[in-house]
Amino acid sequence: MYHRIIVKIGTANLTNGKEALDKEYLEKFVNTITKLHKSGKEVLIVTSGAMGASREFLKIKLDKKKGTSSRQMMAAVGQVYLMKNYWELFQKQNIVIAQALLIREDFSNRKRYLNIRNTLLSLLSEKIIPIINENDVVFAE
Repeated sequence: MYHRIIVKIGTANLTNGKEALDKEYLEKFVNTITKLHKSGKEVLIVTSGAMGASREFLKIKLDKKKGTSSRQMMAAVGQVYLMKNYWELFQKQNIVIAQALLIREDFSNRKRYLNIRNTLLSLLSEKIIPIINENDVVFAE
């Protein structure tokens, strides 16, 4: 069976179609990941949801007409809140998590790619769950 599992969770699941994080769904997700982790699996989470999480506080809708800087601002606010929720839920399970914010260009530069790889492998070797998200604050379309 598989020893290492990468799980992708999107904004639609994290918000359940609402203007805020669905904390009940997030807790169920964390409980599922906890079971995998405690069974000895190496789990990496790839998450979206930063912009969706920010809507709860900013009370604004994502408007593509406002441009990239509006989306980046929403991501900056939402990323903190999203990780706060992950942190609190995993702490209840006595699991340490780490955050990695990446962009596509990180993988096309050999040195940056190796740094990412080595960091993720180090985290996994210490039984820390990496939570990976695209760094929407610096990402430019």
